[in-house]
Parts: sequence; structure tokens; C-alpha cells
Amino acid sequence: MIDKLTKEQEDSFPHFVTKWTTVGQSTGVCDLSKAKPLIKQIHKNANLIAPKYFFHFKNPLNMIQSIAIVKALEKFDINKNYGSDVFPEEFQNWMNAFEQTFTQYSEQYKNLDWSKPNLKENMIAFIANYFAGKNPKDEIKQYENEVLYGNHEAHNLAYYDFFYTHFKFDFIEPLLPFFDLAEHLGWWSAQGEIVFLSDKPLEISFDQNGRIHNTEKPAIVYGDDFYLCVVEDLVVEDHVVLNPETITIKEINSEENVEIRRIKMQQYGMEKYFDNAKVKIIDQDFTVVDYNKQESMPRMLVETKFGDIFLVGTDGSTNRVYHMSVGNDESIKRLETRFNRKFRTCKAVHELISGVSETNIISQS
Repeated sequence: MIDKLTKEQEDSFPHFVTKWTTVGQSTGVCDLSKAKPLIKQIHKNANLIAPKYFFHFKNPLNMIQSIAIVKALEKFDINKNYGSDVFPEEFQNWMNAFEQTFTQYSEQYKNLDWSKPNLKENMIAFIANYFAGKNPKDEIKQYENEVLYGNHEAHNLAYYDFFYTHFKFDFIEPLLPFFDLAEHLGWWSAQGEIVFLSDKPLEISFDQNGRIHNTEKPAIVYGDDFYLCVVEDLVVEDHVVLNPETITIKEINSEENVEIRRIKMQQYGMEKYFDNAKVKIIDQDFTVVDYNKQESMPRMLVETKFGDIFLVGTDGSTNRVYHMSVGNDESIKRLETRFNRKFRTCKAVHELISGVSETNIISQS
């Protein structure tokens, strides 16, 4: 049992943080030449039969769609005619995954007569019938839990890497191929004889705090036009970033997630929101922004219909208006109980946010 780490071991923490943060944030195309032997070694370590086929995709969505398609095709009868149906409308964006699956299947799997007339069309008709009446999200969810995350396993691998490096625990040895594999691919999933592999993102945007973030374009970009819009580490609907002018007051006010609601407000425009939405003014006053010139500016403490509370003020020098999130009614009540003080005035909330009394702020300006 480990009771205590040495100073040298503790001092090595930054090394592992840097190493695995770099892996987790890495981008690029899957290196199949290096991934394949590592995956086979992982199977060997687990006493599993090595996979025969490797299906490679440019993004994890197409990869999971392909898993669902291949699972469906397990019931496909090459000698049966399934008609000429096309994918149901809600599954139309699966066609790219099907095309890639069909190509890689025909190139690698030789136990089927791929020259049979209309085989591809017959497969499409079969899958169209198979998915008819089903929900694409449900089909995806079926296989999400069977996915391994490649470089996105970095947070777990860092833990095992630290203990193996310093203590050489033999029970960690079967995991060693995962350490190397994380550098060479994104998400992947082993399904019997077939391994499905995905590239890493091609591009990731971060803010100055290291959060995945971009308010103007997708923050995570994969190949084949798959991307995610992310603001402050939170995945948001595409239009929130790509077409913020389409955000409406109704949409903001119907958003139940507090943080996403705040992001939608920011993308909509805070001043515009407070002009158009029905907000309650809790308090308003004037605060000194230039002690020497005795200049003061107005400020307000306002509450939205959901109880989200903002302090609205200006820095005085640029006249830029700031909308500082204070929390919501419930969180303010908890703070009032904790500090035995009311936070329902602009002055009290400003001091809460800054951690300094306004008297000290003014005297130092």
C-alpha cells in the first residue's frame, strides 16, 4: 500500500499533466500503421481473438453510424431482394457513413460476392427497411457506450502512467499499449472481427483559460464536415455560434440550462437582451469611476424571469458596459446565509464579486 509520495514523485506531477494534456488536445489523422499493431496487442493482452478488419473514418459520428449499419447488415441476406427504398429522411445524413462502410467492407471482406448485380442498392434498401420508424439518436446511443476514446482517454491514462512510471505495478502492464495508441488515433471501437477507428479533430479552439471555446466558428472541427460548436467548454446548438442573429428572446427564456442560457444571452447581445426582455430592477445607483475627477456612472442590479442576477455597470474610461453574472436567486440566498449579509444592492454585489470593499477601491483610484 502506498501511504505517501516522495517529494520527487510529487514534483513530477507537472510532467504528466503537460504530457497528457498535449495528447488529449492533439489533432490529426489516425496513423493506421501504428494503431493496428497496438490494437492487436490490446486484444492479445485481454485473451481476445485479434481483429481482421479495420474501418477508418474521419470523424466519430460517421464511425458510430457505421457500427450501427454493420450491426444491421448482420441480418442481410444477399440472395433476397429488398426492393428499392432509400434511407428514411431522418437517416439521410447516414449515407456518407454507408458509402465509406460499403467501400471498406468490399475492399477487406472477401467472403461475399461484391460483384453481384445491384448489391449496393439492395443493401441500401435493406437498411432503409431496417431503420424505418427508428430514431437516429437512439441508434447512435446504442453504441456510444461501446466506444473507446483514444487520445481523449488522456485524463485516465495520465493516472496509470504516473503509477507505472514510479512503481512499475504489473497489473498496469496490459494497459501500456493504450498509452501509445492514444497518440495515434481518436475514438475507436472493437466489434468482433472489425475495429472501427476515427481521426482526431483537425482543429480545436481554446480561450485564454484553456477551455474549448469559439464564439465565431466551430471550436472542434473534424474531417467530412463534422464539427461541434463549443463555448466555454459547453456544446451549444450550431446557430448559437454560426447564426447568433437568429437567437430569440423566447429561445433564451425557454432554455433550462443556466450556463447555456447565459451563453445565448451573450451571443444575442446583453444590452439588446436587457432592452427587449422583461427584467426586474433590484437596485440602481451611481458609482465613482474616477475619484480625482469625481466622475460617476450609473449601474443596476437586475434579475431575469429565471432569477438570473446581473450587475450592469461601466468602467468609466471606455464607457464599455459590462454585464457581470452574479448567480441566481437561490445561490444569492446561500451566500447571504453564509456571510450573514444581504446581497441585494449594487454596492454589496460589487464587493462580493471583487472581494474588496468599495471604500478601498475608491481610495486607491
